[in-house]
Amino acid sequence: MDKTAQFTTKSLLKFRLELFGLAAIWIVFYHLTAIIPIAGTNPVKPVFDFFGYMGPGGVDLFLFFSAIGLSFSFPKNGAKHFYLNRIKRVFIPYLIVAIIFYGWYDFGFLKDGVWEYILNVTTLNLWIKHGTFAWYVSFIFVLYAVFPLLYIGDKKTKHWLTIGLMSIFAIVEIIAYVVRIEPIILFNREWTRIIVFLFGILAFDFLTKKERNIPLYMTIIATILSIGLMVGAVFIYPEYLTMLRRLMLAAGWILMVVPYSFLREKKILNYIKYPLSYLGTCSLELYLFHIMVMRAVEQTGNIDALPTWAWYLIFLFGAPPVAYAYNLLFKWIYSIKKQPKNEAASNQQQ
Repeated sequence: MDKTAQFTTKSLLKFRLELFGLAAIWIVFYHLTAIIPIAGTNPVKPVFDFFGYMGPGGVDLFLFFSAIGLSFSFPKNGAKHFYLNRIKRVFIPYLIVAIIFYGWYDFGFLKDGVWEYILNVTTLNLWIKHGTFAWYVSFIFVLYAVFPLLYIGDKKTKHWLTIGLMSIFAIVEIIAYVVRIEPIILFNREWTRIIVFLFGILAFDFLTKKERNIPLYMTIIATILSIGLMVGAVFIYPEYLTMLRRLMLAAGWILMVVPYSFLREKKILNYIKYPLSYLGTCSLELYLFHIMVMRAVEQTGNIDALPTWAWYLIFLFGAPPVAYAYNLLFKWIYSIKKQPKNEAASNQQQ
């Protein structure tokens, strides 16, 4: 253990890429256990289901860190470049995959016409029918669109707007479950995670403005709470506790950042930084590829075409290289577009 490395609040942001990778592969694992489950007679099924059930919390980790990352990006780049960067990084890679996949799905498989194709590609079907496959992409489009307003409001009200919105969303969701407000219950998956995203905006100043040492006892407490919340969420099944379950998983995943960052800051677990960074680099692409293909296999009834272990190998070990290559393709394209501008600037200086 490296005893010289200080563990501070800024340490919690140093290993985001690795944590993205961990969240991404855990989400893939969760979808496998849910869509292509292992046979009930297999002795590993309870273990796989147990860990798989924690997977949705990976989405909350993405949203938490995304809010922090956007809080860095927006004041630095301004609204125009903020939105352009989001389009380049998220919308265009999604759009190409969606055009191809929904082309097959709507025209070849369902044959439900151009209108449904447009609604699916634009992700509007999430809000109309709650039926798009890549729900997360549709959700973050909305969050990205309103983020500048949330950020400015947070700064101008010294965080009171963000605290108020978090409270309102939590209270409304509780009321919705008591009096059965179906639209809110239907969109519980998205509604609860707005709270997580807002918490990321709230945490930004604490993690970046002033560097604070994190004592060992706080790291131990965070570790115990993280494990307790994630394990506890697995055993909360009643529908009326859905919000509690989701928030427990979210809190467990966010708190997990503390022990993971501590171990990495102390040079422990160095051997996993490369595979996790690799997965983190292409986390969006991995999400797109695995969920689209997995849903296609499910919709067409072809799960039995291969043994379960083969699907696990394909999605856990085959999908990441494809996603990484897709990520590199866009980096290469964007680098080519930058070259003429750099050359022009260089000629002007000469």
